[in-house]
Amino acid sequence: MILDPLNYAAVRKQYMDIFHLDMEKAGEMTDLTKGYPFAFQMLGYLHWENQEIESIDEIFPEYDQYLEEYVYSKIWSDLSELDRKIVIEMSVSGETRVKISEKG
Repeated sequence: MILDPLNYAAVRKQYMDIFHLDMEKAGEMTDLTKGYPFAFQMLGYLHWENQEIESIDEIFPEYDQYLEEYVYSKIWSDLSELDRKIVIEMSVSGETRVKISEKG
């Protein structure tokens, strides 16, 4: 089952309502989630635990660490060796399209 990304406007509104943020700050947080539910929840949790922060940049390292531990590492471990090679090449080359060639 493939889930669609969360609705940007709905996520921003939730951040505005819960944390009493203006549209710009809530939008910054929303952008960081890229529509992923876990990211939305984790960023909200970290903001709740650190309400005295001046900028979202202050909790970004911890946010990134959680994503690495609970999302990125899991995805990476589930990839085949070939998939990992492709992802590494894509990250180095900047190319995002993959063409499979048949060598005969």
